[in-house]
Amino acid sequence: MSTMTKQNVEGAEQRQRKMTVAGGGGFGQMAMDAMSVMSKKRRNTSQKMQDDAMSVGSELKLSNVTLANTYRLEPDRCFPYYEVESICNEVLKKQIEGKQYSSELCARLAVSVSAEVTNCVKMLGIQRYRIVTVTNFTQKSDQTVRVASRCLWNTEFDTSASVKLDINDIIATCTVYMVYVE
Repeated sequence: MSTMTKQNVEGAEQRQRKMTVAGGGGFGQMAMDAMSVMSKKRRNTSQKMQDDAMSVGSELKLSNVTLANTYRLEPDRCFPYYEVESICNEVLKKQIEGKQYSSELCARLAVSVSAEVTNCVKMLGIQRYRIVTVTNFTQKSDQTVRVASRCLWNTEFDTSASVKLDINDIIATCTVYMVYVE
């Protein structure tokens, strides 16, 4: 009986210390409850992460594939400027032919032309290049249009191809930037 009383007294002293440290009263108890919930969540999250890591590790062990860095600093194949230029020309002609300028139509065309040109250039199979396609449409009405851009890049490997077309009352420019990713 004396040991039971001793444990009860020690437990009561610990509870009292917790309340004193947390500021006492109801607010201190709420803070302690919140801290215990957070620590449980943290434990559960870390357990899930360990389980995920174990499952990924087991999947990797089963595949027996070891990948190494290539340390390649230059492309295998240079940018095919004339091929990309002809792709831009074909796509622009196909999309614009027989259409008249309207801002809504050209806004949709700019997105579709850019996406199609990007996909066609990707089909060339040039690896390690980031492809950025910019398409502009303007209504032709006795003015000159000049599209300019500036880039900070490696002049040995990074380049661009640009095409300008005048069809009906639409002036279209399509520029494809290819930036080598090391």
